[in-house]
Amino acid sequence: MRTPWFFVVALVFSLLVAFELQRGGLEQGSFKAFYCAGSAVASGASPYLVEPLRSCYHRADTTTHISPSGVEPAPLPGYALAPFAALSSLPVYTAQLLFTVLLIAALIISAWLIGSLTRMPHAVVLLGLLPLGYLNIAYGEIPPLLVAALAGAGYLLARGRWAWASVVAAGSMIEPHVGLAACLAMFLFAPRCRLPLLLCGVGLAALSIATLGVAENIAYLGAVLPSQAAAELAANDQYSLSRILSIAGVQDRTALLLGSLSYVVMLVLGIVLARGLARGLRAPELVAWFPAAAVLLGGTFVHDVQMMAALPAAFALVSRGRRLKSIVYGSLAALAFVWTLSGGRLMILLSIAAFVAIVATGLGGTPRRRLAIVLPVTLAVVGALFAVQPPVGPRTHAAADPALRALPSPPNALASANWGAYLRATPPLSTPSWGVELVKLPTWAALIALVIVAFRQSPRGRQPT
Repeated sequence: MRTPWFFVVALVFSLLVAFELQRGGLEQGSFKAFYCAGSAVASGASPYLVEPLRSCYHRADTTTHISPSGVEPAPLPGYALAPFAALSSLPVYTAQLLFTVLLIAALIISAWLIGSLTRMPHAVVLLGLLPLGYLNIAYGEIPPLLVAALAGAGYLLARGRWAWASVVAAGSMIEPHVGLAACLAMFLFAPRCRLPLLLCGVGLAALSIATLGVAENIAYLGAVLPSQAAAELAANDQYSLSRILSIAGVQDRTALLLGSLSYVVMLVLGIVLARGLARGLRAPELVAWFPAAAVLLGGTFVHDVQMMAALPAAFALVSRGRRLKSIVYGSLAALAFVWTLSGGRLMILLSIAAFVAIVATGLGGTPRRRLAIVLPVTLAVVGALFAVQPPVGPRTHAAADPALRALPSPPNALASANWGAYLRATPPLSTPSWGVELVKLPTWAALIALVIVAFRQSPRGRQPT
């Protein structure tokens, strides 16, 4: 009886996104950066330099949300840029439409797979994914594809389809720092996934070399990634430990080093806890899902849009866990909510709907009683957020700012260096404030709570393999 509501939610959401896309309400600037990087690859140029990325970007981005001297980088590995190279053969609007449809499909499929594994109502799972999913769609980001790969890998693990689970998990490497955690845990604790994962790794490496060449791949690892991490120290939408340390006055190099160390710590911790969770809760999917959630705490490069990668593990712990249920439900609701209220009125409505649906599912009593308790609390939370931090709109076009005229603009400069200078020259995007940091606390607290809950779960039962 609950299944029809899943399709109703999926249909309504798809129609709302289609309306926003048709009226030009979706910025999707990051997609345009990926599209232009793909175009550079297709033409034999570097996708990581200011040119030809900048010229293409400002032709594609009719919203002109950044300075003409600036460019948004596309710091993806070669294998992840290969599909965008294929998309670049299409007109930008057509490619944008196809990409949007792919993201919507990824959200719907992810919700169905997660709901099927966790026995949570499919409509509630979908509502839980939609706020951050829409945020990704609005800005043209790729984490919905990451979540779909994680959901698929977990589903196949639970059914003993080791080879296919490995292939799908390799798709999560589209976001390497998150996908690596899932793939490494599967390699360690699912022996029958080892050979398929190795073959997939060789395949991704070969695709990267075929796409960019050896020299460009070396430059990506040695120059592009460090430059991008340094640039993002200035970004207000960063949730990384490095950003916190930078705000506190720690030197950039030290902040990045400590952020990298925290990533390693959470990677190891997430993998170790995943094994115990999979055993104790008889949930093999957590081998892939929990490490992906754990590495979002700390690190050097963690955006708000990537936080949806923690949702599969949170849904699994809500469904399978035997302890601290109320804490896990609260963590799930906090992770699903877009606390910055960015993305416009639709984002706010989606966040309210997700929060109400998740909390009401965790409460006892009749549906009317649940709604009477949850809805006023949710509206009060939203009102408090408006008071603390006004909603964040699209990136402000600040071409009139004299500081933007000094951006690193040589054609052969790294686009990430240009981006870092643009962020620092645009106060709304980089100037710290207590309001900006305060709205990140619920998300950080939710991730910490998930780790604590994982510690408390009993590791009895059989191994997931």
